[in-house]
Amino acid sequence: MRGLPHMFGATVFLCALGLHAQEAPAPNKIPVASGYKQISPVIDLLERQIARFGRKAPIFSQPLPQRVRLDGLGVTIRVNRPFSEVERAKLVASGIELGRPVANSVYPAWVPWAAVGELRIPNVVRVEPSWAPTTLLPLTTNGVVGVTTVRTIDPSLTGEGVRLSHIDSGVDVHHPHLFRADGGYFAWIDTNGDGAFSSGDAIDYNDDGSATSNETARVLDGAVLETFDGQVEGNDGLLQPATDWLYIDFNGDERRNFGRSEGFAEEDPGYGEPMFVVDDVNRDGELSVGEKVVLLRTSKIARVVDVDGEYVRGQNLIDAIDSEAETFAFHGTGVASIAVGGQPNFHNADEIGIAPGAELDLFAIGGGFNSDFFDTSLQARYLSEIEGPQILLHEWTNPFTAAQDGSTNIDAAMEALAEDGVLHVNPVGNLASTGKNLFLTTDQPTELSFDVGEGFEFRGELRPFAVAYVLLQWTSTSQFDLEVEDPTGATLALTPNQAVQRIGEAEVDTSFDITPRGNGTVLIVLNQSGGLEQGQWAMRIAGISSAVQILGRVTDRFSGWSPGIGWTNPTRDGSVAHPSTSDVALAVGAFAPEDVGRLRMYSGVGPRLDGDRVLDLVGPDNPRVALAATPELRDSGIGVSWFTRFGGTSGAAPHVSATLAILEQQQPDASLSDLAQVLFQTADAVGLEGAPNAEWGYGRIDAAAALTPDETVPENANPIAVLIHEDGVLDASGSTDPDGDSLRFRFDQDYDGEYDTEWSSTATSPALPGTWAKVEIIDTNLGRATAIVFTGQPDTMDMGDMGGNPDEPEEGCGCATISDPSSPSIVVFLLLCLGVFFSRKRLV
Repeated sequence: MRGLPHMFGATVFLCALGLHAQEAPAPNKIPVASGYKQISPVIDLLERQIARFGRKAPIFSQPLPQRVRLDGLGVTIRVNRPFSEVERAKLVASGIELGRPVANSVYPAWVPWAAVGELRIPNVVRVEPSWAPTTLLPLTTNGVVGVTTVRTIDPSLTGEGVRLSHIDSGVDVHHPHLFRADGGYFAWIDTNGDGAFSSGDAIDYNDDGSATSNETARVLDGAVLETFDGQVEGNDGLLQPATDWLYIDFNGDERRNFGRSEGFAEEDPGYGEPMFVVDDVNRDGELSVGEKVVLLRTSKIARVVDVDGEYVRGQNLIDAIDSEAETFAFHGTGVASIAVGGQPNFHNADEIGIAPGAELDLFAIGGGFNSDFFDTSLQARYLSEIEGPQILLHEWTNPFTAAQDGSTNIDAAMEALAEDGVLHVNPVGNLASTGKNLFLTTDQPTELSFDVGEGFEFRGELRPFAVAYVLLQWTSTSQFDLEVEDPTGATLALTPNQAVQRIGEAEVDTSFDITPRGNGTVLIVLNQSGGLEQGQWAMRIAGISSAVQILGRVTDRFSGWSPGIGWTNPTRDGSVAHPSTSDVALAVGAFAPEDVGRLRMYSGVGPRLDGDRVLDLVGPDNPRVALAATPELRDSGIGVSWFTRFGGTSGAAPHVSATLAILEQQQPDASLSDLAQVLFQTADAVGLEGAPNAEWGYGRIDAAAALTPDETVPENANPIAVLIHEDGVLDASGSTDPDGDSLRFRFDQDYDGEYDTEWSSTATSPALPGTWAKVEIIDTNLGRATAIVFTGQPDTMDMGDMGGNPDEPEEGCGCATISDPSSPSIVVFLLLCLGVFFSRKRLV
């Protein structure tokens, strides 16, 4: 991220030391070189393909869905000033549909083929097609960022009051991990009298002291699907308070019902049968006598916007389950889980998101990935809804067809928003180990070659490589001479921007352009019905007379971030993917949390085509995250509250965006660009030579250092809480601390989740008769513990109503240790970054 002011003298899917560490041009002022075309010639290539093949055009990986109009195309229109009313009226009269511009800089639009020429007017800088056949979601993973340590110092640092925005796939708005424990405390009832909770006991939802037929409680397992080979851990119906939830089985069908189709409404807590998290006060791994459960009420998702509509919390968010985006919710749910998921103070630290107090706006790409083309005019439409300073995470990339030099219309829109205070966070993509990237410097004619195998195996089916996409970009405005040779020895001199050519049985379509930054670029599409010739294909570049940097990308219809068609001699350098190549992107790579000195082999690295290092930070990957229970997965037996693994740079990026949310909560008067500088300054560069560099940026994100730069977390043992009730007084004076630290106390006199006293050194409090009470204690070094006690005589209240056995009343003393399951002396692995490495190209 470049050109951002910095507060400390050292150092978006955005600095003197800025994001990307050099001064940025003003918004919409990407250097414009001579020779580039006002209207991208890729538009002509698309028109040629669609005119010949319709919805089955080879340039698209799958036939276009029926909702896509073929009498025109989606575009983005970059302008140097907004359209006047007269200009707008003329464009609209020609059939052009204009969306709201992004910061008066870039318009999303739909243009009939016949009206494309109407955009050749002076204030139009560039028109680019929105269709791209191989746009990807950069799949995620997790790690060690030190937030658990931060929370031992200040548990309130959760991102509360901050809203994050994500551009991603859909999100499972019904997963319990994405709700707040804000619905109040409820007692449980031991209906079988065995003194322990088991499915079939009750939750006293109507607070009448007795169990009714529609208050039966069942376990909602937080089971883990480690891989998609069927191995599941924890799907046993046995309550594990640190990872599971409970729900009330209203209708007795032994599954959690939710959604409008099953009779629930927007105002219902959790949008379905009530869900609860256990307040395991003594941390013994059980729902013990007197402990309560807490209702999950409010979604952390503020709204979901997709191609068909908007779903807003408090109005119609419950209906997001029926949206097109919900079908593709795996990726977005995992990213949301890393950023804001979980219920702090109830579940284990490694079950909690980085900023669980923040909330989320999600702009869902949805079916754009299902159809295997991505409409970047939809992306621009989403960008046009971003207002004011905020953190925007871009969970998509286009490594194979967009200009990779930061000069696209989307880059211009990002720059315009950055000027208004938007901080763009961008995963760099997972291209480095796929064999699909090549980066070199040469001053001589050059031959590049790529290999075509027999096909890509997906779900037991071998799919021949019928299409190859080749993108070449170089640091010159020259249109070099290009020749392609197939494995049989047949050759073809390419004629860009003209009719389709043939080499052997394959068709070749070629589009040459100069990017606004002055870099030559050519997109070559080869297709052959039944499969391209297997073997080595060669690309020869002639006419080079001085040193140029060349970036090459090659891919096929199916493999995405997995190996498929690839270069014979690929490189890792230069593998960052648009839009993390933007001047204003805070570009994030991924490291291995189990080995912090190792960059993930797939994590993209710089430099950019022009030599800019690009990369800013790396985050941990491969965490456990919420698994979206899409209708298809539910039908296959996937639970509605399960977790899975998530790997890739898209898991690293939400660690960064959510840490920025916590910093924003802590320092509300600082600009987001200043907060980005804090992350750069405090990044862990131990063992990294020459940081910032093109592989690691400034280093590994360190939330603990960023949030508590002057704090040293001491070695500390948590206190032990003891609470007794005697003669109308709650007494915690028997509490002890192994380190001899002094203690402070606060009391919840009726155990309703609201503390009735402030923190003080007074270890006693008046008691309310006939109820349960709770104390929380804290030591000098912020170690914590809690305990509960019953304040009535056994005959004043049925102990079964509170989860106890009426025949074995509580003796009037409660003891417990840590309320925070983490030790303040240890920087614990924090939250996870999701992702199963699917071979589908949509999942990174």
